[in-house]
Amino acid sequence: MLLLLLLGCAEPAPEATATPTLVVPASITPELGVAFVTIAPPTPNIRQVTPTPLPTATPTPTATPVIYQIQAGDTLLAIAIDYGTTVGEIEALNPGIQPNLLQIGQAIVLPPRQDASLAGIAPTPIPVQVAVRSVVLYQTPLGGAWLLGDVVNEGEFPAENLQVAITLRDLSNLPVATAAAWVYPTLLQPGERGGFALLLEQLPEVGGEPEASIVSGATANQLGNRYPDLYVDQIESDLAAEEATLAGSIVNGGETPAVMIRLVAILYDEQDRVSGLVQWQADGPLAPGEALPFTLLLAPPGGAPASYQINVEALRLEEE
Repeated sequence: MLLLLLLGCAEPAPEATATPTLVVPASITPELGVAFVTIAPPTPNIRQVTPTPLPTATPTPTATPVIYQIQAGDTLLAIAIDYGTTVGEIEALNPGIQPNLLQIGQAIVLPPRQDASLAGIAPTPIPVQVAVRSVVLYQTPLGGAWLLGDVVNEGEFPAENLQVAITLRDLSNLPVATAAAWVYPTLLQPGERGGFALLLEQLPEVGGEPEASIVSGATANQLGNRYPDLYVDQIESDLAAEEATLAGSIVNGGETPAVMIRLVAILYDEQDRVSGLVQWQADGPLAPGEALPFTLLLAPPGGAPASYQINVEALRLEEE
């Protein structure tokens, strides 16, 4: 939990010119999308492996998040007051943000302002038809385990902000551990796959395979501030057993700057199961026509991959 002690902004550090490199060994928890496991008493409320689609309904308007650039003297508390939100909501939308190390010019996501025309309208269920394809457990040398898997959007509409719950059962078929993980990329078009990864520091005695189900998500009625005009170019791959390498460039093919750039790489084994997942992030901005090189190094918990999937997503930097 981030400290609530809020200090003023620091001057931004000089921008590095070296090619960004991310090394993720199997024993390190990915920066995003991982929730720590809580060993809990039996919780029969999470039993479903393949989720039942939510009821079909008429889509309702969705508010668009706000991209804010840190100014001199800003604190999260002051920003929260100005935008009618809370520090906790800002922190939830910006995983890893450090309130006492805000940088001038840093882009953060803020909750959308409430639209008066929508005030008092109860939310309407949104159709989401996303299924868990697989979930696999890989033990680590230190007595823990990686839980890796993927989902597929089987519906007719894009799905966003998906979260899965994973349950482990003992030899008596009783739940001994439950945990949640976010699905990445955060937006899945119809037919697309997304992956999830979860590290258990201690693996309890289990029987059978882990179970996973979709526990939250929504249909994306509009792109909002999402920026769809980034693409990955000049990909080079070396899918070695101990360390896989993926390199290339993220190109802005649109007409506006992109911020909060996230690249997600999912590795698959010969059985088309997830063997590894890694994320790489850059704050930006990435100007139109510019390219951002990247190199990803990953020691897949599931061994040598046979194929991979790369997705890139970002937000649009709107001028005030």
